[in-house]
Amino acid sequence: MFGAWDYEAQLLELQRHREWYLINTQQPDPYFALAPEPEMDWSPRRPSRCHECEAAAAAMREPAFHRCVRDAVTVGFRSHVGPIERPPKKSPSPPPASPGGRMTASLGMPVY
Repeated sequence: MFGAWDYEAQLLELQRHREWYLINTQQPDPYFALAPEPEMDWSPRRPSRCHECEAAAAAMREPAFHRCVRDAVTVGFRSHVGPIERPPKKSPSPPPASPGGRMTASLGMPVY
């Protein structure tokens, strides 16, 4: 009917390319519709225990700053100035201001 043009072989080749594409892009097969999985409730039933928070509550005071399992989780925080790091352990203190009111640069030259 189609002569020298092998219609079935080309359809099989297209089907193979389609399956390869779906596998490599991890797209679900539209002909195999799955029922959506029920969403699981991952929230804990009871709040996690933090001994420092409980001790502060027993003493009727605010807990001091500490790493707590009850702290909120921040996901994907990005600063517009770059990553935030702690300062080095021993940072040199800046030199005191000169009595004349002018600040001196690190080379001892006056800054205007």
